[in-house]
Amino acid sequence: MEKEPHVVVVGAINMDIKGKSFKTLAPYTSNPGKIEISAGGVGRNVAENLARLKIKTSLISAVSKDPFSDFLVRKTIASGVNFENSIFTDKFPSSLFLAIMNHRGDLINAISDMSILSAITPEFLKTKEEILLSADYIILDADIPSDSMDYILDLGVENNIPVCVEPVSVDKAGNLLPYLDRISIVTPNREEAEVLSGLEIEGGAKGVMNVGDAILEKGVKYAIITLGAEGVYLASKNLKRFISSISTVVEDSVGAGDSLVAGMIYGLCKGKSVYESIQMGISVATLTLTTKKAVHPALSPDTLEKIMRQRD
Repeated sequence: MEKEPHVVVVGAINMDIKGKSFKTLAPYTSNPGKIEISAGGVGRNVAENLARLKIKTSLISAVSKDPFSDFLVRKTIASGVNFENSIFTDKFPSSLFLAIMNHRGDLINAISDMSILSAITPEFLKTKEEILLSADYIILDADIPSDSMDYILDLGVENNIPVCVEPVSVDKAGNLLPYLDRISIVTPNREEAEVLSGLEIEGGAKGVMNVGDAILEKGVKYAIITLGAEGVYLASKNLKRFISSISTVVEDSVGAGDSLVAGMIYGLCKGKSVYESIQMGISVATLTLTTKKAVHPALSPDTLEKIMRQRD
């Protein structure tokens, strides 16, 4: 019997507090709008998307022993994610993400308090080596400590397990620079790609291609640069290609990048090419853009197939 694909995600689980203005944001003052609280975190979002796509998914994260975490854990487990390998601690508060959105649903600024992730140490991860080694793909979000990323990337290389890393932010992208030669797939946005490459994107498409090439030269096998409404640029040794986005009305952009990563890994687990898998990722991200939640509650393999048919 063919082995069921298994994905292990290591990263953040946090409470998202998102404020969306009713009108154009005015700086240095209070703006009328709507505030919503929901489950989030790059690692958690990726894991829930994969679980909703019926991929066997385990999440290794850190949660506090408080009411916020009770909600987060229940929500995550209910989606089908295996959460039993995470660490529970009372040394830190729950991880929180505070986002400010403009009236169009674009993320304008955010503050994250993820000190609890310092509990995901290499020593802790060594106790989870069995689950990590069972993975067909490991996904890291760059919120975890650098020495923990170092440990997992070594484990991936030594055991031929592809590791996909989501840079998360411009600040965290810089932490990946020492490890690029051990990363199989990296998924930066435009600004994060500039940090990883050491180049500024100038001259439109040509500038994006130059940045992609520079990331490959540092040892990454696949650089997948997300460009918002312009789509995605895929750079690899054998394929360099722009892949268009899908037009949609944006309700909220938080979580769209996480959805793209999950949809892409779903495609790879199903034996699709990287190019086809990125198309799947774009389709999942498009669905996420239409909801205020970080993961669309209607996501399923059937929903994804329907969006893919519309793309064709």
